[in-house]
Amino acid sequence: MHINFYKFIHTTIKGQLSQLMIQAGKTIYSNPEETLALYNSICDVAGFLKNHGEREDKFIHPKLKEKKFPKMSEIEKEHNTIEAQLETLTLQISAIKDESASTNKDDIKEKGYQFYLALTDFLAAYFAHMNTEEQELMPFLWTAVPHNEIFSVHMNIQASVSEAEMLATVPMMYPYIDYEEVLKLTRIIKGFSNFKDITVAIEKCLNSEVCKRLFNEVGVNPSSSTSSVARGGPGDLFIASDGAVSAPP
Repeated sequence: MHINFYKFIHTTIKGQLSQLMIQAGKTIYSNPEETLALYNSICDVAGFLKNHGEREDKFIHPKLKEKKFPKMSEIEKEHNTIEAQLETLTLQISAIKDESASTNKDDIKEKGYQFYLALTDFLAAYFAHMNTEEQELMPFLWTAVPHNEIFSVHMNIQASVSEAEMLATVPMMYPYIDYEEVLKLTRIIKGFSNFKDITVAIEKCLNSEVCKRLFNEVGVNPSSSTSSVARGGPGDLFIASDGAVSAPP
């Protein structure tokens, strides 16, 4: 059974970016409310991607360098490019947001379209980057790195996510992953001190029947969850590429 660093998080990111593309395509850039909403979405996704990239740099890339992954320099260059592109996109949509009430609607419309094209370019490059990580980088690690070392990296990544970050992140993840992954993640975080707040976020992004089933299966009562469960903790469960939930080896 292989631990996969990318399957879960990349599924989330692909869903986020796809929705962002739809939102950008539907936005009326001369409408201040719609442009502000798009700006906020861009900032949320940019922050999520920044955290994801930083964790890859800190926890995964040292192993790749140690084992001399052939495309290491290319991966690092892409990370730098991604960071620069995100900053440019954020500045671009921020400027459009500030000008969206302008009387020159044709000018704003053209700037919006140019932003849409730039976002399209970014998404194309980012999807290709994820494909390289999933189809080349992860298989390389499975071959070059012992299972216990991969497991250690996985646990360090998981432990680096704070409770506050998880509260902010759950609504961005749960709509894009399948129920089994939602169940696994909820079992891991159910003992967080702010889990009651997290259940509120879960209820906002999943329908009531799914929420009822989820809370029943993890054995929590959303109205009193913090007092009725023991802390799950990053060492109790881990998510594997085949969908299995397992204890540490």
